Amino acid sequence: MQNHAILHSDLNCFYASVETMLDPRLRGKAIAVCGSTEGRQVGLSQQRNAAFIGSSNNCVQFIDNQRFNNYNYRTNSRRKDMSRQFDEHMEGKFEVLGETYEVVEPENFEELLQALHVREVIQTAISSLMHDEDSSRLCTLMDEQNDFIQEYLDSIGNFDNRYLISNIAFLAKKNSLRIGEIENMLGLSAGYISRTAKENSAKKLSIDVVWKIARLFEVDIRHLLETDLQIPDSNSDLAAKFLEKVYRDTESGLVEWQCNGGVIAALDDSFSGSGLVTYEKDKPYYHSMYLNRDARFVLADDIFACENIALEAEVLIVPFYLESSGEQAMQYEFIFRHSIDDENDPKYGSYYFTRMFTTADDPFSHLDSPAGRLYKLLKDREYDTRMSSGAKAVITSYLKSGLK
Repeated sequence: MQNHAILHSDLNCFYASVETMLDPRLRGKAIAVCGSTEGRQVGLSQQRNAAFIGSSNNCVQFIDNQRFNNYNYRTNSRRKDMSRQFDEHMEGKFEVLGETYEVVEPENFEELLQALHVREVIQTAISSLMHDEDSSRLCTLMDEQNDFIQEYLDSIGNFDNRYLISNIAFLAKKNSLRIGEIENMLGLSAGYISRTAKENSAKKLSIDVVWKIARLFEVDIRHLLETDLQIPDSNSDLAAKFLEKVYRDTESGLVEWQCNGGVIAALDDSFSGSGLVTYEKDKPYYHSMYLNRDARFVLADDIFACENIALEAEVLIVPFYLESSGEQAMQYEFIFRHSIDDENDPKYGSYYFTRMFTTADDPFSHLDSPAGRLYKLLKDREYDTRMSSGAKAVITSYLKSGLK
């Protein structure tokens, strides 16, 4: 049997001291605790035969039963409030060998280590109890701490290999390699990577194979596992990818553009009041949303707009050049046009514009060529005969059938 140390703490005039704390008016006055000694075991305010004695001039004065009962009600309410505050303060807390501990709900690894330590302390405290001591509260705290630890571990989740497989396929295609060639270079059995790439496959690539693939393609292993390598990190690379896809989708007819004018055709009414395009002696000037407003940029050609790229806005391409540099220094700005569709908005039916990117910015200057290529495609399509998608599909189907 373990030896236990028992600490006995005795507070002088305990009941009187507590009542003085609860009711500061009693401070400095003579106070007597009366009634049965058995009744005092549960607290002064719960005794029917107890009474306070005191007065402002330190003379002894007994409180009659009615006054005592009223006082008893008030002090009991304050005592309950203090008890509630103490319970709230001690919620999830406990003491072991004079030290106070608190149940930890971890949100990071450091807090997880703290939670594991608290769990160990609780377990030690439970093991140290005598066989007749109540362990229910410690057991409750143990359950609570275990639940918090498990919730954190569950939040980590399981490894999803979809990014990994997609990235391997992307890197192989980017470098004109077949998966079989990669398997051969890494000394893997034929079909090893392909088998793990199947949806719902229970098999996963081993960590040494993943490490080798990361080293082979010179990519960070964490990026290989957790990010989509097809989406560039830098904004300029992201914009370049955007232009590539928009060009392909425009060429195939998936994305359609409308001329909003400005030079050859009349400028669309949505620009009215925006200050983006102004005219001086019939010469159109473009006031860039990115560049110095004091610089004079000439609107080089009509603005084009596309509705089916962004969900909540139209994408516009604006060709312009610095007046002092001439048309040979063509640049392009891509902006969003938003319509205000809330009927309760005072500006209902009007438009506003926000920035996307411009090739006039140094980091995007290399995009002048792909942006110009896209704009040329739009101009060529503008002069082409317009045809509905349904009519185009019928004609295309007919032509294919005629080629058989």
